[in-house]
Amino acid sequence: MDNMYTLKKILIVVLILIIIGAVVFSIVSKKKEAPVVIPDNINNEQVEDTTPPVITKDEKTFVEDYIKSNIVTIATNSAVLGGTWYVVSVNLNTETNTGEVVYEDGHIQSTATFSYTYQENPQEVTITNFVIKK
Repeated sequence: MDNMYTLKKILIVVLILIIIGAVVFSIVSKKKEAPVVIPDNINNEQVEDTTPPVITKDEKTFVEDYIKSNIVTIATNSAVLGGTWYVVSVNLNTETNTGEVVYEDGHIQSTATFSYTYQENPQEVTITNFVIKK
């Protein structure tokens, strides 16, 4: 009878240990959350912004790139024989917001003068006048 009583005590202790282990495992697995981020200025100190500045192109480069990227929609004449317009050269006068563009499609070449408006922030170009030279 003593053996039976001892066996029951051992089983109860093992069951208690298994239950405690399961509870601890459950708690530990739930605690795997994202770490708390403490801001640099926790003491209300000024923190220098280390974000790199947005690098913008100068007006001339920005307008030239805009013309080159959008000549297909800017040109008022159509490319021929299934060709697609591409820019050969662009000359700008940023003081008068005017320019001249030479473009072709592989079959014909065109030259046009244009006027534009330029906005610096955010950088934006609008072609206000586009006239093909004859």
